Amino acid sequence: MEAPDPTYDIAEYEVTLQQTGSTDIQTQRVAAVAGATHTFENLQSGSEYTIVNKGYHPEGILIKTTDPITGVVWTLPHEPSDSIIYQTSSSTATVQWTAANQPFFLPNS
Repeated sequence: MEAPDPTYDIAEYEVTLQQTGSTDIQTQRVAAVAGATHTFENLQSGSEYTIVNKGYHPEGILIKTTDPITGVVWTLPHEPSDSIIYQTSSSTATVQWTAANQPFFLPNS
């Protein structure tokens, strides 16, 4: 009989974020549920960060570690786009635009 695959028995994840060139490290434990997420706050726009995610067995044993993901965090949204001005009368105008994209994490290639 084969031993059970421990990768299916992850109880929680530990997500770590470190700014490049800094000793400041943020770590958060997150329950292993479908769709689990964590939001790191107070990041510096245009700064490079490295993220590592580790999976732990219910007994606290480290099971899996992702490869580090390094990239630049853009914490400010992009500008709105596709602005159009319509003249609706001789004394009024209507402006329409596409909303700005949300901030994003751009992994290094």
